[in-house]
Amino acid sequence: MRMDEGDWVGLYRNIGGPSGCWSWDEVGTTWRGRYAGSQELRSSIEIVDSVLASGVADRLLALTAMDDLAVASAQAPGRGTITVISPANFPVVPGHMGLSFYSEDGRREFRQYLAEDAVEAFWDVVGEKFGITRVRAGG
Repeated sequence: MRMDEGDWVGLYRNIGGPSGCWSWDEVGTTWRGRYAGSQELRSSIEIVDSVLASGVADRLLALTAMDDLAVASAQAPGRGTITVISPANFPVVPGHMGLSFYSEDGRREFRQYLAEDAVEAFWDVVGEKFGITRVRAGG
């Protein structure tokens, strides 16, 4: 089932707080089980795994619907939402993945990245929008 733009915007405009959010462990377990063989969603699973390994998962809220992932800052919910967009729900260039940001004032930014750059792109946007960076192994 494909969501239309109105439904999609309504779901991801703003995560106002932790109520209704998933734990990152739940997202990881569910998505690995549901999408294990999906090349289309491989970069989304890699992003989830990177959050689980980041040392800062508790600073990010997660909400999923279908196969999109919405992420907000746990310290400042309602101040914007990053959405990891499934190519099944929103058109992207083949071999790419999309990240969208909804600001608290309702503006939307959409960016596409090569699928192999998904994890780094995600963390760049998380750092830019929320000021959160992952803890690197060994440092």
